[in-house]
Amino acid sequence: MHELTVHDDAEEDIEALGWETGGAVLALLEALRENQALLGRLLEHRAELEVESAMPAAGPREQRTGGASDDPRGAAVIEVEKWQAQWRQGRDLWRLKVIAPPGHIHEIRVIYAYKQRTHPLGHVVHEYTVLAVVTRGDDTYELGTPLSERIEKAYEEL
Repeated sequence: MHELTVHDDAEEDIEALGWETGGAVLALLEALRENQALLGRLLEHRAELEVESAMPAAGPREQRTGGASDDPRGAAVIEVEKWQAQWRQGRDLWRLKVIAPPGHIHEIRVIYAYKQRTHPLGHVVHEYTVLAVVTRGDDTYELGTPLSERIEKAYEEL
């Protein structure tokens, strides 16, 4: 069983992104949460995954749907990658980014942790916890920055 949760810090990050970008991130996370097969692939370094009904389609609603559809969402392609510097420090941290369709969310990085635990009924639960949602910057993956220290602290609290 796979579970995807969002840490309080990441919820604040999403709110800070604003309605359009934050909404797109939430739609992506919800589409992942609902698909056990995709969640199971979030540990495949350099995987490119297609997430159906994850992204608001670009352009005015009438252009997207011709006025006939109630679901204006399209597929997104995401890329999964280990956060190498954190891995070398013993932390199981990953990032995903949207690589298609083109749009405003391309600069967003979703940083998540992986932990495994045993459910009281005996089965293994694979937990993915989103720790940060940030706009890609020159120091996004640098150790020792306020962002990486915040992520490390949240990771240790899991």
